[in-house]
Amino acid sequence: MPESSHSPPSIDHDLSLEERGRQLAAYSREVDRESLRDTCWTLGACIFWSTGGALAMGWSFASSDERWAPVVFWGALTASYTGISYALISAFRRHLERTGES
Repeated sequence: MPESSHSPPSIDHDLSLEERGRQLAAYSREVDRESLRDTCWTLGACIFWSTGGALAMGWSFASSDERWAPVVFWGALTASYTGISYALISAFRRHLERTGES
């Protein structure tokens, strides 16, 4: 399993309280930025899969092709739910890696 892209700042007893506060604030901003980036990526993936599935299902409803419309409908339903599930499970795993929980 790959290591996290950042590690918590180590405690240096030679630093003043202000310097330590600046280090912790910078670390907090970095963690928040990474979390926001991951949330936006996950949201984008969910929107992509649901939109693609909805478009394909819409085509299957509007189509008069009795042979391919059911295949496209069930394929789109399967693909969209699989893509959304994969995006959410991946986000959960990245969260566990980031927080160190098991």
